Amino acid sequence: IKKENIVLIYSNSTGGFRDNLKAVYDYMIENKLNNKYKIYCSLIEYKSFETPVNVKTISNIKAIYYFLFSKYVFYGYGKLPIKPSKNQKVISMFHGMPLKKIGGYLDSTKIHDYFFTYALASGKVFVPVIAKAFYCPIEKIMICGYPRNDVLFKNGNYYPKNNKKLILWLPTYRDYQPDYLPVFNFQEIEKLDKQLSEVNIVLLLKLHENNTLNNLDIPKLKNIIFYKHSDFMKASLDLYKLLACADALITDYSSVYFDYLLLDRPIAFTLDDLNMYKSDRGFVFENIFEYMPGKKIYNQKDFFDFCKEVANGIDDYKLERKRVNDLVNYYKDGNNCERLLKNIGIINN
Repeated sequence: IKKENIVLIYSNSTGGFRDNLKAVYDYMIENKLNNKYKIYCSLIEYKSFETPVNVKTISNIKAIYYFLFSKYVFYGYGKLPIKPSKNQKVISMFHGMPLKKIGGYLDSTKIHDYFFTYALASGKVFVPVIAKAFYCPIEKIMICGYPRNDVLFKNGNYYPKNNKKLILWLPTYRDYQPDYLPVFNFQEIEKLDKQLSEVNIVLLLKLHENNTLNNLDIPKLKNIIFYKHSDFMKASLDLYKLLACADALITDYSSVYFDYLLLDRPIAFTLDDLNMYKSDRGFVFENIFEYMPGKKIYNQKDFFDFCKEVANGIDDYKLERKRVNDLVNYYKDGNNCERLLKNIGIINN
């Protein structure tokens, strides 16, 4: 028997309570929905999390029990291998619209291996992609922007820039080279730091949590703020609030740029290992360049040229960004938490 007033939020990630789950939780608390619903947050770090009224943190093991009574369940990282009942709403909120192959693109044998009522897609172009990736029928895909993206529309002063332009650099992880840093050797970063001083740019570089460069000592630099994943987490920084402040983004094959398109700011892509990545992991689209509206970086000169363009306000990709943004982001209003909760009945329309 599902209880109408019980909400379970489930994550088995070691990276803390974050992303779409945290966005939904924050929205519910800010709008005092915890006065109407009992909210159970299943987290690895559940013992260190302070809760307001009607909110309780529980272990991933206990989540199995609460799942049986919850009318509403939100998955962010991981899932409970229990199929939802007919009078239950279980929402899968994966941590990014995929550019690289995931799930069913890598292993097509897990037919009907899904444990949710709906999975989210940010735009129509991703509906068949999510269906294949998650082994689920098209009718289970809900077009709704990611809840975490709401913060992009309201946190432009989160990070002090001190009259400099801020570029956020977010390289993704490579299985074939765990210590990979695009375009640069690790030792060449100091040279880039000196170049950036010429153009009044601050570059905030955050390593992927699995990158083995996280284990090295990183020199203090003037114009490059280098965050190991552990330091980023200790500082309790919010990646999406940082994105809201950034004047430009540099990434590669990370889905984060689909979200950043909502801000209509310059994006560049490091593609120096494109052929290697394509053969090792591969992509969900046949021609990824149709979905990459920004400067293509293949070497250090390209990288610094992009930084200079940002410094000088040069932006040659606005029309391309609009075209791709219209494809990948159906909603552009920053109301995704409200929309999702209305769609599933937690908020009345």
